[in-house]
Amino acid sequence: MGNTVLGHLWFHDRPFVDHPKQTLLLVHHGADNSFPSDHTAVAFAVAVAVLMFHRRLGVLLVAVAVGVGFDRVLVGVHYPIDVVAGALVGTCAALLVATAGRRYVTWVVRLASRASDPAVAAVTRWIGTGRRSARH
Repeated sequence: MGNTVLGHLWFHDRPFVDHPKQTLLLVHHGADNSFPSDHTAVAFAVAVAVLMFHRRLGVLLVAVAVGVGFDRVLVGVHYPIDVVAGALVGTCAALLVATAGRRYVTWVVRLASRASDPAVAAVTRWIGTGRRSARH
């Protein structure tokens, strides 16, 4: 929702529209508003939300989110300011949801773990059995 509001407040043509002869467009994209970057917002929202619950995986996902932002500029569909705005929107959204909904998120993770842990354990045992029999 934050991206939609910002997009209505400030229209920004995409780089390949503003500078067609100077921009090498590496992906097909519509000539709509480029501000802010939706891809970057989603990447940062996921990364920061995970970071609040699992530090190592979150740091890895933040690095991937930064890569998504660079990629959006590299392929010619966003200006750096579009990416920075998207990163801020995603980060703020994640902080708001993860802080306000921490108890609910913890409950959902606990519930999902009860369902997934036995399946993961069974697959791990099955893989371990297959490796041992392959060695003999």
